[in-house]
Amino acid sequence: MVLLLFCCSVGAIGLVWYFQRRQAATFAALVDRTDDPCLLLRRGGSILYANTACAQFGWQNGGETAAVLASFEPDRGQSGEPLFDLLDREGEYRSLRRLQSRTGHLLEVSLHAVAMGDGRRYWLTLRDVTTHKAAEQALRKSQEQLRAALDSSHMALYDVAANGRGTWTISPEYARILGEDPETFVVTGESWEERLHPDDREMAVQTYADHYRGKTDFYLNEYRQRTRLGNYRWLQARGSFVGQREDGRPERLVGVIIDITEQKEAQRRIAELANFDPLTGLANRNLLNERLGQALLAAERDRKRLALMFLDLDRFKTLNDTLGHSAGDRVLAQAADRLKKLVRRADILARLGGDEFVIVLTGIDHALDAVRVAEGALLELALPFDIDDGNAPSDATIGMFTTSGSIGISVYPDDGRDAETLVRNADTAMYQAKSAGRNNYKFYTADMNARAAERLSLEATLRRAFEGSEFLLHYQPQLDLDSGRIVGAEALIRWQNPKRGLVPPSRFIPVAEESRLIVPIGNWALREACRQAREWLDRGLPPLTIAVNLSALQFQQANLTELIASMLDEYGLPPSALELEVTESVVMQEVDRVVKTLASLKELGVKLAIDDFGTGYSSLAYLKRFSFDKLKIDRSFVHDLGTDRNDEAICLAIVGLAKVLGLKCIAEGVETQAQAIFLLAAGCDEMQGFLAAEPLTADRFATLLEQSRQPDFRLIPAAQGLTA
Repeated sequence: MVLLLFCCSVGAIGLVWYFQRRQAATFAALVDRTDDPCLLLRRGGSILYANTACAQFGWQNGGETAAVLASFEPDRGQSGEPLFDLLDREGEYRSLRRLQSRTGHLLEVSLHAVAMGDGRRYWLTLRDVTTHKAAEQALRKSQEQLRAALDSSHMALYDVAANGRGTWTISPEYARILGEDPETFVVTGESWEERLHPDDREMAVQTYADHYRGKTDFYLNEYRQRTRLGNYRWLQARGSFVGQREDGRPERLVGVIIDITEQKEAQRRIAELANFDPLTGLANRNLLNERLGQALLAAERDRKRLALMFLDLDRFKTLNDTLGHSAGDRVLAQAADRLKKLVRRADILARLGGDEFVIVLTGIDHALDAVRVAEGALLELALPFDIDDGNAPSDATIGMFTTSGSIGISVYPDDGRDAETLVRNADTAMYQAKSAGRNNYKFYTADMNARAAERLSLEATLRRAFEGSEFLLHYQPQLDLDSGRIVGAEALIRWQNPKRGLVPPSRFIPVAEESRLIVPIGNWALREACRQAREWLDRGLPPLTIAVNLSALQFQQANLTELIASMLDEYGLPPSALELEVTESVVMQEVDRVVKTLASLKELGVKLAIDDFGTGYSSLAYLKRFSFDKLKIDRSFVHDLGTDRNDEAICLAIVGLAKVLGLKCIAEGVETQAQAIFLLAAGCDEMQGFLAAEPLTADRFATLLEQSRQPDFRLIPAAQGLTA
């Protein structure tokens, strides 16, 4: 029995020994396969085990432990203790060391040493981290270079907790954008939000939150942020989340911020140019159409009315022609400021171009609601406008300009259900307001369409009339007030239409000017007057001066002097037989150019007269520079002579001015002997009007000229009889 037990014990021990040897062999085989050097050392003894990777340092089984330790010495802790002493006390030790291989390569290794259970053996593992450390160093260097590059650019870096709270880590450029000291400036989630522009705050915070919750793949945010000086800069923030917390939420948000203030300003400017009038700041035609379309949809939805007012400044063309576009621009800007005071935030105020404005009153209950605004606009526009730019000559008085407005009103849905129709009908009503005497307003009515259609028809007929030679000239005698004899005639154009009969100039001249037909028609009148004057001379009739009106568009012709010279040459007419009449508004436009043109005409030998003097807006400082021969008193000042002391004073002033400037003076529209007596007493030289004769056909005027050969012929009494 004892022998049996002994045999069993020996067998069991043998099995244990066998399995331990086999396990050790398996472990050794696994360790040998690793690239990391592994050692089992005995303190003060030999190397118990060294795997294959240890061969690169010359370590092998049976080698001396001291040789291994010498490779790491002095590998001591902060206390300066040797490795084994540290292991006895701590049981484990880690360190980074530099070792040289048998081939001479210097390696960075991570040392891990552990004391075994009996305290006499120690297990060491080494890991080559040379490549890893080199990569780390390269990464650190590239990050430093990248940071330096970004800091020197117009981009700013930020690094913040993913929820946006806590302290932001920012680059110096971010601080500089905000006008802060990069060394002392600190921004937190709360201060970032507080610095946002009030209009951008809600959207910017919401965009941040949406990205944090995973609703967007990439963080992109644009907002205005307040700087240290109190102004705002437009910033664009781009970024991405990095890292992940245990709950799956992102850890941090990192990215760049770019200052896009200049870009936003450029976009704003482009939008302004596309949608706003640069002179007045009002909506232009493009924005008007867009907003009017929206207003019409709202009016239809809410079952409300909408009033569209088309406003035009009266006499604005005269101002532009007289004092130039800079003065006109000042009036337009002031008019816009005055109209702004009359509209609500929901209303629309726009400038279409020139002196045309549109007011849209939204959400009104009755068409008469527009009356209050129309009357207010008329009152505002009747106030004087300051047009002095401070650059006028010292002896010129520009000062204030007085005008008025004409307003046409169309109402949705009565006068149209779309923008184009409402604008067109309001424009038609505005022309009716002008025809009714200006400085008033008119609502659109159905018969206005017929009148507008007639106007278009008139223009088409006018073109055919010019091509069909339907125009002719009538001549009104001009008399010397002192002698009562004929000294000249004004050529006045008439239209003899086969269907309409004799069309008065007041009907077709405005249409001719708007369509620019006035240029060929006016040039025809010049040529016809020269031809007729030549014919009368050839018949032996007394010589006289033929006065012909020049329109503003005619006067702007670059070859005007050459054109007139060719007409005079064509008919062999002496230049002194032709007198050109131009209005104040014509001569006050582009004064330097006008002076040159008048000088060239004067050099040609024709006579020059200012027509309708006193009704325009002339400057005496400029007037003395012009080469005129005659001033013509407008009929509006002559009509009430003898009953209106103001008109009498104006006539006396004009006559006196003419005398001082060495010019002759002629009055038009003289219809009574009392008017003629006053003008003669005032010193006026000539007159024309129904008192002497109405405008006559060429044949009737020739008959009158034939009669004037008689020594005692007078159309009005001579001075002695006139004043008797």
